Amino acid sequence: MMWQMWTAFGIMLGYIAGVIFRNALEGDSTTCTDYNATPPPTKDFLLSFRCSLNWRLMLASPMVLPLIAAAYVFTLPESPRWLLLKARQGKTTHYAKAFDSLCALRHSNLQAARDLFLIHHLLDGEEAIKKGHNRFFELWSVDRNRRALIASLTVMFLQQICGVNVMAFYSSEVLAKVFGGGVEGNKKALLGSMGFGIVNFVFALPAVYTIDTFGRRNLLLCTFPFLALFQLFTSIGSLHRFQDHIATQTGLVLTGMYMFSVFYSPGEGPVPFVYSAESMPLYVRDLGMSMATATLWFFNFFLAITFPKFQVAFTNAGAFGWSAAWCVIGWFMILFLVYETKDLTLEQLDARFSIDIKTHARWALKEVMYVIRYYFLGQKGAVRPVLPMWSDSETESDMQRLPPRKLSMEIK
Repeated sequence: MMWQMWTAFGIMLGYIAGVIFRNALEGDSTTCTDYNATPPPTKDFLLSFRCSLNWRLMLASPMVLPLIAAAYVFTLPESPRWLLLKARQGKTTHYAKAFDSLCALRHSNLQAARDLFLIHHLLDGEEAIKKGHNRFFELWSVDRNRRALIASLTVMFLQQICGVNVMAFYSSEVLAKVFGGGVEGNKKALLGSMGFGIVNFVFALPAVYTIDTFGRRNLLLCTFPFLALFQLFTSIGSLHRFQDHIATQTGLVLTGMYMFSVFYSPGEGPVPFVYSAESMPLYVRDLGMSMATATLWFFNFFLAITFPKFQVAFTNAGAFGWSAAWCVIGWFMILFLVYETKDLTLEQLDARFSIDIKTHARWALKEVMYVIRYYFLGQKGAVRPVLPMWSDSETESDMQRLPPRKLSMEIK
């Protein structure tokens, strides 16, 4: 949750830096930007301090906060868990280092000693759990694990395919065409992109509250129709027929981009990371989360590198229409494949993901019919369907393949 919110904060600062540094020296003047001048500006002149300081400052500005964070890392104590792992491998001096690290993180030495014992006990339990289990194989072969992984990969895939990072990466280029290009058009495009970044951050803040009250799945189901709608706004506004109606085109594109960000930020923005981190059992959670994160960054790279080709082949209108279509498809993928995880313990998550996808899909369709009847048709006597806690088709032997949860009981 915090990762997504502060990522949006960084994106916002990046856009703000672009607006602030654009006018540095003469980098934004016609002297440096008019390539049709006679004679045209030379390469050496364009790379001179007068013309290049602005974009150099834009590129350098994102380095400031990471350098501060990197310097701050040296003040942090080493991970006690990592030190204990090394100590258990024969480096006995690391026991004392682990205790010193915990003393720096806890209010008293007594708390540090207690947590040192608990971490050591947890590592004993993890080693016992891993014995006799091929974790990567069981991530796919155990039904409960596979359903959680499919749901996690689904939300990660949809975070990228909905088109948010296309807007983030190429918003200035898209808006420059809307504003007519040129120096003034580019300035307006940067301001428009800055607005997108600000909206993206501001509307991520409500998710701190709604993600644990409204629910992960409900947030996605309620926001995805709006993502599709406002991607469609952006697509329609990018049509060539609106090029002679600048005010209409600008209104459609900006409304589409900003309102898309309004509904993306509290929904598909933070939910995938929270969902993927909690849905899988502890003994395969690191593998599952790494696969989910790899899926997200692969499609982030894929879309970023292919969007210029989409622009050439389908124009901006077609490219954003393609994203709108995926938002519609994504709503059905979430409806059928993504299980709600809000307020569930580890044991309850096991029971929830024991429900097979067919049973969950049938319940989801009944739930949609209930919402239509109760909220749209006003049938107050409609009865909300109840999702069974255990699937009839799930065998007990399959659930027994999951490692026992003795550890949490012993710690309590």
